[in-house]
Amino acid sequence: MDRTVLTKVYDLRAASAFPLDVGDRVLSNEFTKQWHERDAEVARNRADLQQQIAAGTEARGMSVVPVRAGNAVGLLSSIEPTGAILR
Repeated sequence: MDRTVLTKVYDLRAASAFPLDVGDRVLSNEFTKQWHERDAEVARNRADLQQQIAAGTEARGMSVVPVRAGNAVGLLSSIEPTGAILR
């Protein structure tokens, strides 16, 4: 599922107490494309990033806010109609 990314960027910008070796699977967006795997820079820019997320949340800006997909979504290899699965 290349439309998702396993990232720590949202936890890092919030200074979350969540373990640093655990990521959060979210839909890829402009925010994750810019900040994913730039942990030190995220920490240095935390206040600005928190403001970006707050503004994005207020405006429902999908290019910034985290849309969580769940870590298990990374295990999906295909999508099938429900009717085909529940026969």
